[in-house]
This record gives sequence, structure tokens and C-alpha cells, in this order.
Amino acid sequence: MSEISRFICDVRVWRNGFWKEVKSNELVPGDIYEISDPSLNVLPCDSILLTGDCIVNESMLTGESVPVSKISISQDLIIDLEFEFKKTKISTALSKSFLYNGTKVIRSRKTSNNEPSIGLVVKTGFNTTKGELVRSMLFPKPNGFKFYSDSFKYIGVMSVIAMLGFISSTINFIRLGLDWSVIILRALDLITIVVPPALPATLTIGTNFSLNRLKEKNIFCIAPTRVNVGGKLDVMCFDKTGTLTEEGLDIMGVHISKSIKDRNSYEFNDMIRHSEEIEILDDNKSRSFDLFLTMLTCHSLKVIENKDNSNDNDHITREIIGDPLDIKMFEFLKWEMIEDSNDIEFNKFFKNFKLPNNISPW
Repeated sequence: MSEISRFICDVRVWRNGFWKEVKSNELVPGDIYEISDPSLNVLPCDSILLTGDCIVNESMLTGESVPVSKISISQDLIIDLEFEFKKTKISTALSKSFLYNGTKVIRSRKTSNNEPSIGLVVKTGFNTTKGELVRSMLFPKPNGFKFYSDSFKYIGVMSVIAMLGFISSTINFIRLGLDWSVIILRALDLITIVVPPALPATLTIGTNFSLNRLKEKNIFCIAPTRVNVGGKLDVMCFDKTGTLTEEGLDIMGVHISKSIKDRNSYEFNDMIRHSEEIEILDDNKSRSFDLFLTMLTCHSLKVIENKDNSNDNDHITREIIGDPLDIKMFEFLKWEMIEDSNDIEFNKFFKNFKLPNNISPW
């Protein structure tokens, strides 16, 4: 496990007034390294993003495959960094600029002045979030089950009773003048009756029977000790959709509300299965327009440009990443997402298309 978790890569670090390339295991807290380096695909330490922005995949830590956007830290947070590090958990504000060790860099952009995106090393090795995770796997906490603790308590109490009975019966047998071999044999019979020696074997056999019954229903258990605990469960809760169902959601259509005539209430129209059916440019359909703008802008999607060098001409493909439901919602509208505000087609469209005063494309 320690060999698998160990990761070393080349990193460009600012030291002694110039950039130099070192191994990631040589990084120390306080170093400044370049995140926008094209060769850097996995973050080697816990760090804070100082300049630029990037998109990372934190599924290694959180289990969520949704990419996370990171922005450079603000001046107010820099002032409160000492207070932030005294907390046991990173605040929500700082997490937007905090880069975790082991997470994959999907995209990293330089600043508007074409300066490299840089980060400040905060933690390295086992002190990082990934290091704590690996340490918990290498040295797990012992699991105690109440069922077994109660069983040993029961055996202990019965053993005390058996010893009292052993002493009492031995004294009575001596008074009767019985032979010592008979006394020891009869006294030990009492102990075996009160504390059955086959009790552990009986528990093991019962667990094996339970495992075979579960196996017939295609339920497999890698930890037999959990069967006794599972037998006491009355309610089982799952954390999210996707545990028992297939991954991903899709959009069947949209219902738009309309006011009921002569009544102060609303009802839903029939389902709209195609975005072209939403009459967004009709002034009488203000609700349709508001719904369209909400679906168009209320998301945290990002665009990544990938260059295809297989052909002679470099072909750039654009990929939208983000929450799967947000992606489905945006694809339902069949619009194109452009992040560059200097794009010619974008500016031409923005001049011809009228947006409400409180809506901005940026």
C-alpha cells in the first residue's frame, strides 16, 4: 500500500530568484511551484492557488467524478490564513482555492497577463489530506462489535458461577470421602455444563450457515463478523441515487407553469420535449423566457479545449465538463458555450440578441 501511494514527479519551483526543476518529494511548505506546467497532471502536495485558475478532479478523495473549479485566493483570505489553519476543517471560502494532493489537473490557465499559474505548498507527505487517507488504511482503527463483547461478558459471568460451584462441590465431595479422581471428574463436569466449550464453534457454524443462505441469494460477504451485526438491522439507508440505480440522469422534457383564468393559482402546461418548442422571444411568454434563461445560465459548467494532433491540421475540440445534470440541461437547449469574451462570434451574437438588464453573459 505504501509503495502504491508513493508518487514522485518533476515540478518547476521558484528558488533563489529563478525557476528550477526538482522532484516533488523535495518540496517543502513555503515553496512556490508552477501549476500551469503542461507536464504536471497530478498535484504533488496540498497547496493554495495564488494566481490563475484551474479545474481539478477530486474523485480520489471524495468519490465524486464531477470536476471542481478552483480560483486564486483573495486578499481577505490571505490575511486570515493563520486563523484558517487553526481550524480542524478548511472553510468553504478557502476550499475554492485549496488544491489537494493526489487530485488530477484537468485544465490550468495562466493569468490575463500571461503569467504562469502558481501555488503555495502548504502540506507534504503524510500531513496532506491524501497522506491522512493512506495512513488510515495502513493503520486502521480496531473494530469492536457489541455482539462479541456481550458474549465474552456472558462467558465471564458464567465462569465465575462455575468456579463457585466447583469449589462448593469439591468441599462436599471431600466430606463424603470420595476418591480424588472421582472428585476432580465430577467437579469438572460442572464447569463444562455451565461454560460449554463448544460455544465458539457453535457461533462459527451459525455464521457459516448464514453465509451459505446469503450466497444462495447472490449476496456475498467478505467479512463474516459483519453477519451477526447485520442480523440486528431494521432499517438500511443509502447515501445517494446511483448506489442502487444506474449512473446519470436525463431530461425527458420541461413543464412551464401558466396562470389559471379568474383564479389566483397556476398550473403546468403539457411537457415540452424539444427546446425549439419553447417560445422564448414572444413577449407574452415571459415565463418561458425566464425558464430558458435559468436553464441556460444557472450552472457551473466549464469548457475544455483539446487539440487533436493526429492530422496535419491541428483540430481543436471543445468538451463541456461539470455536473452531469447541468450538462444534460445545457445539451437540452442545444446552445454553444463560449468562455472567451473576445470571441468574434460571441460579440456578434451578443450585439444582436437582447438580454434583460439584470443578465450578464460573463
